[in-house]
Amino acid sequence: MRAKLAMACRELDADAALLSEIRAGRENVRWGAGEAGYVGISMLLSDTVCGRLLDGRIGNIVSDATLEESLNQLAGVTDGTVRAYIGVPFETEDARAYVLCCLAREARPDLGEADVRFLQGVAESLRPLLETS
Repeated sequence: MRAKLAMACRELDADAALLSEIRAGRENVRWGAGEAGYVGISMLLSDTVCGRLLDGRIGNIVSDATLEESLNQLAGVTDGTVRAYIGVPFETEDARAYVLCCLAREARPDLGEADVRFLQGVAESLRPLLETS
């Protein structure tokens, strides 16, 4: 799991790659690579960037979160932890919901649809690991 997240971090030149489980209105960070300190965090989904992705307020890519009205008041954005974001939601066969995302502390105008497809591929490669856990 961690090796695949580390690969996503490297390929997308991100500071962190996170895999979060979405359950009971919360985002629960289960696995991570890159910057430490995210694994184990549980937040109300309404207070997260991933929550904005899931409710349709943002797309898969946010090149500069400080310029995104629906994000610029979130704690991670205001403190400089999250400047750019790319994420993909997915579910396992047993209907557990997850979001795989990468975060960067710098604006990333270079992120594009090819990067989203790459991250979707990583998510697909993680699905079998999640279905056996």
